[in-house]
Amino acid sequence: MIHIVVADELWPGSGNAVTARRMAAEMRGSGLPAEPVRLSELVAKTDWSGVRLLHGLHARRTGPHVRRLAQVHGIPYAITLTGTDLSSDLADPVTRLELEPVLADAAAIVVFDRAEGTELRRLLPDLTSPLYAIRPGAVPPPGASWRRRLRLEPEAVLFFLPAGMRAVKRPLLALEIVEALRRTVPAARLVMAGAEMDAALVARLVEAAKSRPWLSWLGPVPYDQVGGLYRAADVVLNTSLAEGLANSLLEAMALGKPILASDIMGNRAALGQGQGEEAVGLLFNDLEEAVAKARQLALNQPLRLALGEAAARRARQFYDALEEARGYRQLYGQALDEAGADREDLAQ
Repeated sequence: MIHIVVADELWPGSGNAVTARRMAAEMRGSGLPAEPVRLSELVAKTDWSGVRLLHGLHARRTGPHVRRLAQVHGIPYAITLTGTDLSSDLADPVTRLELEPVLADAAAIVVFDRAEGTELRRLLPDLTSPLYAIRPGAVPPPGASWRRRLRLEPEAVLFFLPAGMRAVKRPLLALEIVEALRRTVPAARLVMAGAEMDAALVARLVEAAKSRPWLSWLGPVPYDQVGGLYRAADVVLNTSLAEGLANSLLEAMALGKPILASDIMGNRAALGQGQGEEAVGLLFNDLEEAVAKARQLALNQPLRLALGEAAARRARQFYDALEEARGYRQLYGQALDEAGADREDLAQ
């Protein structure tokens, strides 16, 4: 059995939880027994006889615990760098000291993009653990459109921010963008949904919604319904300060939605902003630029349609769930070989 580990505070509504569930489903579909596990359940586990490998999502939040448990039980472990691992935790000399042994002892390290691998090698030039760049699969979430449910006017232009609500996601910036946009595009609307991970921040959003009828704060929305919010949206927002490779962007792309996102490494990788690549969304660096580009999208439906079609093409070309599954099968097989584990036992 492979356990894919998610930190408790990122369960069940976060991007990492979505990733863990998708990975486990892919592994089971390809014949490997795997399950997503929250960290507290793993720490409390008493029967380890069937566990062959641990895979922690987020080096700082899960890595030290996964490393300790893997060493106690004599099994290999892998670590995926997500979100703030590269942008904050490894860049900070204090937290880097905590993470260096976690990464040094890992049987495999996963990044989502080659640029992230280059950045990791720059930060830790002596790292010798095997490094894998495995692009996540873009899987469209289910759910019928919420436009009628949200009571939107026919002319409304809906911006959707899907995110676990905490400071690094900057939901208040999304609020500022749409509030400023409405001075020239009064049809603009904003809906936010996601796990309530920062009570003080959520309280501010709830209070803001009371005086802003154009703002809807929905809180956590079940995965089997969240696709309806993407389908209702005209533009999907990402205002994060740091991202690995956001599931929300991949889901938006899989559903053919145009994207307006902060200009950070993970978002650039997702949207394919390299030389000669087809644009699938717009990036911004500050509030003024974000409002200008939001206005451009709000007033130009042909542009939204063109970007959405390009996004769907990119999702099919670069974020294939079958390719993701093949990448993890190779990683797990090599990690087990290095550890001297029995592959046949794993596949039972």
